[in-house]
Amino acid sequence: MTRLSVNINKIALLRNARGGNMPDVLKAALDCERFGAEGITVHPRPDERHIRYSDVRMLRPRIKTEFNIEGNPTGSFCALVCEVVPDQVTLVPDAPDALTSNAGWDTVKNYAFLSRICASFKARGIRTSIFIDPDPAMEVRGRQGGTVHGSLRRRIRRGQGEGHSPIPRDSGESQGNRARTQRRPRSLA
Repeated sequence: MTRLSVNINKIALLRNARGGNMPDVLKAALDCERFGAEGITVHPRPDERHIRYSDVRMLRPRIKTEFNIEGNPTGSFCALVCEVVPDQVTLVPDAPDALTSNAGWDTVKNYAFLSRICASFKARGIRTSIFIDPDPAMEVRGRQGGTVHGSLRRRIRRGQGEGHSPIPRDSGESQGNRARTQRRPRSLA
């Protein structure tokens, strides 16, 4: 189980703003691993304002821990994922002009599309995850569509207080506020 996967997008954002290769995203990723991170996450966007597609290709053979690529499954993104074969791909429905990921998949409306995409990645041995909103119906339908786990964005309200409370796995919900849980797959059969 991966307990900490470090997203290095902001390191790439700084590099791109400065020009050149400072800070070096490869060195940053390797340092994160050396300091104990159990995974490296990147989110290449079509405009390459953070991680570039070339960064993903350069990082893949050097990363020794879990490698997770997040992104909107456009044609070029899917081609990149199939080319580099990360340990995991996290599907995020972000618009090209979105500054950051701010909504999850509607797994009911996008069921056929997500099922097809997930099956394609799974056939290549890539674990799949989807970014969903905090609606139990979205998680249930996402699991039916072939994802191993989804990331829920929410704060759980219980009783009189707010906080992050684990919910039993059998309830059909995950835990946390935009948590990226790295649980082992459960049989969907």
